[in-house]
Amino acid sequence: MKESNLQDYLYDNLEEVFQGKVIENKKKEYLVHGKRIDILATVDGIKYIIELKAVRFTRKDVGQIAEYYGLMKESLHEENLKMIVIAPDIPIELTVLLKGIGILFFEVEENEEDETFTLRQPSQKIKTNTKKTGSVSLSDYQLAMQRYWDDFKLFTQRNSLFRVDDNYTLSSDKCWFQIPGKRS
Repeated sequence: MKESNLQDYLYDNLEEVFQGKVIENKKKEYLVHGKRIDILATVDGIKYIIELKAVRFTRKDVGQIAEYYGLMKESLHEENLKMIVIAPDIPIELTVLLKGIGILFFEVEENEEDETFTLRQPSQKIKTNTKKTGSVSLSDYQLAMQRYWDDFKLFTQRNSLFRVDDNYTLSSDKCWFQIPGKRS
């Protein structure tokens, strides 16, 4: 799967992402402070940053989308701003994080025969190295969330747009949100 093919397809077929909603405006490769946002769309009065991945969504990508959100919030002074992540595979522990901070997400599959793509909600099972699937306990989620949160805190310490504290609060001069999890 090539990201450029996915981007072209979704740009031309945004109604597959926003079923039943009015797409007012859309831009491809939107530049903000030297960073390229794959697709920026205005739908029912809300601006959506759509980040596309042609490979598995990873912990590193969480930092990238946080940076894009902060840059867009700062440059546009936009109150109605949301994010969508679309990738072929989004690990369950990252779906928990994305859901917790209000980011929409879809997995995508390429249909090579007719050069189209199909969006779906990620599986609620964790894939193991032995190719078996199993359910995940709450403690597994908590450990995964703690690991990703710690990595996210390291990223934000290097990025002056955000501040993060041990109460799971992410903030900037313009906005803040709190991640569900352990409280002090």
